[in-house]
Amino acid sequence: MDFLGIVNDLGPTALVILLLIVIVMLLRQYRDEVKEQKLQLKKHIDEQKETDGTQDEKIAYLQTHGVSKEDMFQQFGGWRTELNNMNQNILHLTELIAKKES
Repeated sequence: MDFLGIVNDLGPTALVILLLIVIVMLLRQYRDEVKEQKLQLKKHIDEQKETDGTQDEKIAYLQTHGVSKEDMFQQFGGWRTELNNMNQNILHLTELIAKKES
């Protein structure tokens, strides 16, 4: 049977009731899916808040205990000069040793 045959057999009132039942069932299914997605979204939001909290703690620790770039350069900026001075001292000592042996 085709759709129009079913409509003629049932009548318009029964067809409207059938369509309303189908619509109500679809709306309930949609509502349940929306509730499930809301729960999943809430779970993800809570997880993100926990992650944000731990990241904020780590950032605060680094801000209070970290060393600034300028301080780092002040502390370790002269290492090349010190290495050059050590190299010169070693060369000078080897020259002195070489003169003593000759």
